[in-house]
Amino acid sequence: MFTFRVRWLVFSVLSFIFAFKCFSTLMAEELAPCTAAALGVESFRKDDNTSACASERQNTPKDQAKLCLGDQVVFTVKGLQSVTAACKSKFILFLNGQALNSLSPIFSDQPNEIKFHLVTTSEPGAVWREIFQDPLRNGGEREIRLNIGFPNDPSPMPVAAIIELFPPFWTGLFIIVVAGLVALFGALAAMSGIVRDAPPPANTIAVRGGRPDFTGPPPEVGPFSLARTQGAWWLFLVTTAYALIGIVTGNFTSSLNGTALILLGIGAGTVLAGVVISQSKVADQAERADQLKQRLLDLTKLDQLHQLVTAPGATPSEDDQARHDELLNKYFGAPTQFSPARLTNAITRTAKDYAIATNQGSQGFLIDILSDADGVSFPRFQLFAWTIVLGLVFAMEVLRDVAMPVFDATLLGLLGVSSGTYLGMKIPEATAPKQGPATGH
Repeated sequence: MFTFRVRWLVFSVLSFIFAFKCFSTLMAEELAPCTAAALGVESFRKDDNTSACASERQNTPKDQAKLCLGDQVVFTVKGLQSVTAACKSKFILFLNGQALNSLSPIFSDQPNEIKFHLVTTSEPGAVWREIFQDPLRNGGEREIRLNIGFPNDPSPMPVAAIIELFPPFWTGLFIIVVAGLVALFGALAAMSGIVRDAPPPANTIAVRGGRPDFTGPPPEVGPFSLARTQGAWWLFLVTTAYALIGIVTGNFTSSLNGTALILLGIGAGTVLAGVVISQSKVADQAERADQLKQRLLDLTKLDQLHQLVTAPGATPSEDDQARHDELLNKYFGAPTQFSPARLTNAITRTAKDYAIATNQGSQGFLIDILSDADGVSFPRFQLFAWTIVLGLVFAMEVLRDVAMPVFDATLLGLLGVSSGTYLGMKIPEATAPKQGPATGH
C-alpha cells in the first residue's frame, strides 16, 4: 500500500510539472510581443486563379503587379515559419500605411506564404477615399503600397502595386447595360406614354398643322410630363451611380444612402401626386374639350359655307345661307367684324387649343414640360431648373468621391419646395387655354 501511494505521489508531481511547463510555454507564446521588424517580404504577387483583372494576368512585372478589388494578394515572407501561431492570427494588411484590420490572413500550404483578400473595408480614414476619388484620373489606375505586419507595427519594406479601378469585364458589362437601358428608355419615351400624360380620348378629332383633320385618328400618345420626366431623371441618376460605385468599390450592399432614397421619393411622390391631381380634373377637361370641339366644328363649317356663299356665281340654298349667317353672327357679332383672315386665325387658334385640351401629341419636349394650358409656367420652370442643377451636382459628387453624396436638409428641402409649388399650382391649373372672341388674335 505504501509503495502504491509513493508511486501515485510521484506520478501526480510529474503530471503537475508537465502541465505547468505546457501552460508556461503557451502563455509565453500568447504574451510574447508580435513584432514585424524581423520579417521581410521576399516577393509579392497576386493569385491569378482569383484575379478579377482577367486581361492583365500576363506581361505584368512582378514588382509592379496590377490588382483589382477582389484579388488575393500573396506575400512570401522571410521568417514566417518562426512566427508563433498566436502571432500569425494577428497578421494584418497595410494599404498606403493604414491598417485594414477587418481583413483576415489566409495561410496556404507554402510555409512562407500569407494571403489577403483585397476588398473594401469599413476602416475610418482617407485611404479608400484617396484611392477611389476621381476614378477617371490616370486612366482609372492608382499606385498603392502594400505591406503586412501587426497592429501598429507594419513590416519595414512595403511593396508597390497598381490597382485598377475598372475591371475590364464588369466595366464593359456596365457600359453595355447602361447604354442599352438609355436607348430602350429613349425609344419608349418617344413612342409610348412612359414619360407622357394620358393619350387623347377615342372620339377626339385629330389636329394636324393647326387645322382639324377628319381623315385620320389623333396621335396615340400625349404630351411629355414634367413629373414623370423628373421621376425618370432621378431613377437613372441613382441607378447609374449605384452600379458605378459597385463596380469600382465592390460595394453593392450599402452604397445607397438617405439622400438617394429621398431623391427617389421626391420623384416618385411628384409623379403620384401629379396623376391624382390630373385624374381629379378629367371631367372638367372633357367638358372644356367638348366646348372647343363644337367651336372648331362650327368655325370649320363656317369656312366651308363662306366659300360656298361667296364663290362667283354661287347660288346657295336658303338653309346654307341661314346657317352661314347664324355662325357668322355667333362668333363674329356682325359682318363688319368678319374677314377670311380672321376666320383662318380663329380656326387655327381653336384647333391648337383643342389639341392641348385633348392631350394630342407633343409641341416639343421643353415646351411640353415647361408649359401648362396657358403657356410657360414659372413653377414648372423652377422645378425643372432645380432638378437639373441638383442632378448635375449629384453626378459630379459621385464621379469625384465614388460614393452617394449627402445633401443637407436645405438642398433637399429646396427641391421639395419646388415640387410642392409645382403640385400646388397644378390644382388650379387650366386644362385648356382661355378662349376669347373669334375676332381676337
